[in-house]
Amino acid sequence: MHFYNSIEYHYLPIPFAILTICGTWCPENFSTISKQIYKLFTIVSVFLGIILFVEILIDVILSNGTIYFKLDNIFAVLVFSVGLYKTINVLCYRSMILSFITDYVDNQWYRPRNVKEIGIQQNMKSKTRWLFAVYTILIITSMILRSLTPILESKKFINLPFVAWYPYKIDNPLSFWLTYCHQIISGATLSCMHLSTDTLFVGFLLHMNCQINILIVRLKDFGNESAIGNDSQSEIHNEVMMKMTMAKLVREHQRIYRYGYTLQKTFEIILMGQLIVVVPNFLINIYSLSIYIERLDLKYFMTIFFTIISVMQIGMLCWYGNDILLGSKDIGNALYECNWTTVNQQTKKILLMMIVRTSKPLFISVINVIPINISTLLRVMKMSYSTFNLIQRTSAQ
Repeated sequence: MHFYNSIEYHYLPIPFAILTICGTWCPENFSTISKQIYKLFTIVSVFLGIILFVEILIDVILSNGTIYFKLDNIFAVLVFSVGLYKTINVLCYRSMILSFITDYVDNQWYRPRNVKEIGIQQNMKSKTRWLFAVYTILIITSMILRSLTPILESKKFINLPFVAWYPYKIDNPLSFWLTYCHQIISGATLSCMHLSTDTLFVGFLLHMNCQINILIVRLKDFGNESAIGNDSQSEIHNEVMMKMTMAKLVREHQRIYRYGYTLQKTFEIILMGQLIVVVPNFLINIYSLSIYIERLDLKYFMTIFFTIISVMQIGMLCWYGNDILLGSKDIGNALYECNWTTVNQQTKKILLMMIVRTSKPLFISVINVIPINISTLLRVMKMSYSTFNLIQRTSAQ
């Protein structure tokens, strides 16, 4: 059975494949028995993740104010809580995500028409593969370091990857290695939820930016003889063709706006959870790096990877969200650059209305309050730096 024949796997194969492996996205073309087995797998996966999160959280509460308190556990609690949050949201909003893809890819989204537009689409696909590969390597490397560090740094006894509270003793080998495997499997699953949801949203942004660039090319070509017709066509026929072409361009522009609005509504809850923890995660990793004495041990390098991932999580969203903002402004510039002097008055009015609409740029935001752009990224970095300096001065005193 080829689950990748579903439409979502053609659109963004890597994120949806990871979601399937994590137990949060059951392919539509699974048989009834396969779907029942997959539901059981989902329940077990989520249940094990909740157990790991609760065990670490209890340890953080019990060890607070003692010498056994681990700053790494605060980071783990934040990462796993958002991982579970994303898991539950993907399960709850599955039908909305699938409907979103079906409506805009299968029915309304348009395909490239010439070599220039194919080049834009191929560039988008290449950028998507490169970005997904880098982000995947970073997260997989951090998971491997987290899994193997206790073994490689062990002297007499092997410690568990995460310090947590257990309702049983882990002294005997069976309970220890079962707990070890549980922490690795559940930790890897929740980490992959970050990988899949982050790349999924960024993938949607890249596809949206691709369609904006294609629309810009079509607008710049509007009014040219190659786009409308040849010299043998009558003047009336040319005017009709120009009006029909402009009407199509207007509808494509409207689809891009609807795409952005629906994308924002579909993912705003997941993005809100992501933005809430991005500053604490970044601060914990930076502070951990600043207090490490041994700079060449595995924990130090593992923390470096965690820091890079924390920056990349928010950086990807803001960078490509900013591309949407700039691209929507370029649509207005493309309208000025098109051969508008050759069109009739009625088409000029349509052009003018479209120019007025582009005066309000399109941007993605979280709950219509926090814009996803470079300005937000800079504010997050400044806030993190200021908070870090405050913590450093407080610790020095």
